[in-house]
Amino acid sequence: MKLIIKKDTITDYLLLTYLIAVTGFPFFYASQVYILIGLLISAYLFLKRKLKIEKSLFILVFPFLIIEILQVLYHGNFEYRTFLGTYVRLFFAYFVVQLLGIRFLLKFFNVIYVFTVISFIFYLPSIFIPGFYEFMADNICILFKPIFAAENSFYQAKPSIIIFTFDKSLLSSFRNSGPFWEPGAYSVFILLAILFKLIESKKLFSKRIIVLIIALASTVSTAGYIAFFILLLGYFLFNVKNYSYKILIVAPLLYCSIYAYNELPFLKKKALENIDLADSTTTSRFGSALADLNDFSKSPWIGWGRGESRYGGKKLLYFSASEHRNNGLTKLLATYGIFIFALYFLLYFKLIRRYCEYWAFNRSFAWVGIFIVLLLGFSQGLFTRPFFYALLFVQFPIIKHIKKSNKQKMQILPPL
Repeated sequence: MKLIIKKDTITDYLLLTYLIAVTGFPFFYASQVYILIGLLISAYLFLKRKLKIEKSLFILVFPFLIIEILQVLYHGNFEYRTFLGTYVRLFFAYFVVQLLGIRFLLKFFNVIYVFTVISFIFYLPSIFIPGFYEFMADNICILFKPIFAAENSFYQAKPSIIIFTFDKSLLSSFRNSGPFWEPGAYSVFILLAILFKLIESKKLFSKRIIVLIIALASTVSTAGYIAFFILLLGYFLFNVKNYSYKILIVAPLLYCSIYAYNELPFLKKKALENIDLADSTTTSRFGSALADLNDFSKSPWIGWGRGESRYGGKKLLYFSASEHRNNGLTKLLATYGIFIFALYFLLYFKLIRRYCEYWAFNRSFAWVGIFIVLLLGFSQGLFTRPFFYALLFVQFPIIKHIKKSNKQKMQILPPL
């Protein structure tokens, strides 16, 4: 029997991979040019397949447009590149979601799974073969320097062969970055893939999920580990019906989670160090949060935008470590204010809830899912990157499919 793969399926996978790449691969995210290329390709495919723009696009475009116009009126300094950049990202994300439809998250899992397998091909030799890391970083990675120069010299692209990043933490702490900018970012995508696959398959320990869990362990990510413990607890609390069996599983799991947090140095120790450094540096997640919340307090309704005034109205000639932010949650709050912030997480929550409904999974599990997204966002600057714009749109094809299915069911019911 011949394996027949549709041309559109290959195109969809390549487009989704590109969306993920411009979100987090060092080779691609260094320049907005790659995002513009993504928009042009996705728009062409959108028109070629004769798809139509639906009102779901404007549910997001209008709020962003209103807030950014208000930011220009109140804070001044209109920057056309930054302004247009928002809508390049939004339209690119929208077109990709419309092209992939309800299979967006299924294909997302498959893409992350493939990169997970690839990561072990380079991760394991880097640990066990002396000189392998140095050879790749010094001789091979230089062949894969970004074509377009980084727009901000403060952030230097890490050694990469596009499909794998040779972060220095791989040697010092045995941390696996996969193809992403750092291990913590890799853990974010692994956890999202596990979350959505778990809802679809209802199997916590399928072969593919086990591979992703092993990859998650190799990231040695504090936030990743904590989020995974919460995912496990939530799964058993909301999806095990037998109360006695639930207690039998949840109690030891909770104990093991607390024990691991206290005993593993990169969990409790790292969390406490982040808290201790909060007042002295924004390289700490809590330090970033304090700086962002201070900016937010000065403009809570509309934020400061992504332009020159984004740091509480302070205009910067040179970007330095004091302007570095790595808390995506509070960064979003300071950038766009309370309304866009609330809209984001309402749509994320509704996406997870709709996905649970679509796969006949316990819809209350959506509370676990949104808590995990918030936790991951606290640890990484995520929400103004293209893939996370796309997640804002994914629920709409699901809603459309559910309504269509319900209508078809009503039509086949016998008359009363």
